[in-house]
Amino acid sequence: MSKALEIPGTKKVIRAIRDLEYRGKAIVGRKRTRIDGPNGSFDIVTTEGETAEVDQEFAKEVVMDGRAELLAGGLCEVVVEKDSFHRYTDWRPQFRSAKPVYERVEYLKGGGMGGFLHWPAGFKCRVDINTLDRPQFCYEDEPQTDWHIVRVLKPSPIKVKMDAAEQSQKVSTMWKKLYPETLPAAT
Repeated sequence: MSKALEIPGTKKVIRAIRDLEYRGKAIVGRKRTRIDGPNGSFDIVTTEGETAEVDQEFAKEVVMDGRAELLAGGLCEVVVEKDSFHRYTDWRPQFRSAKPVYERVEYLKGGGMGGFLHWPAGFKCRVDINTLDRPQFCYEDEPQTDWHIVRVLKPSPIKVKMDAAEQSQKVSTMWKKLYPETLPAAT
């Protein structure tokens, strides 16, 4: 995939802390040397551990249990969507909701998902709106403030309810004009 077409977060790069095996290939972890002396003992890292580009599932498994550290790609799962609003789900439990609701959003400021994944203002994707506090986002029909990080790309629920009530009132008025002797049907 070319750089221009690369989806942020799909490429995960790790550095092994412990020895790992990925698709039949060994990834050597950090090597340490322990020196015991009269004034105490010291644990010295002699090698940093090998780096490797791995898939999302393997990266999540080894990073979350401490066998590797993430160098690039973000602490998130990326699900590629046909409409180019790719779905981003954070790996960390404190940033996940029990009942995720993924909404199409546009970042109003530069942002990211931890783990060296950053994107500029204007980046569009799907995120779980339940993980954001209400002051952090606005709907497309609401004015933007300095507090807002993302704009949800749909009308606000209040606007939708008001539009539905207005539409119901119009139907009722039209019904009364067309069928003055009957009661309007429930709308």
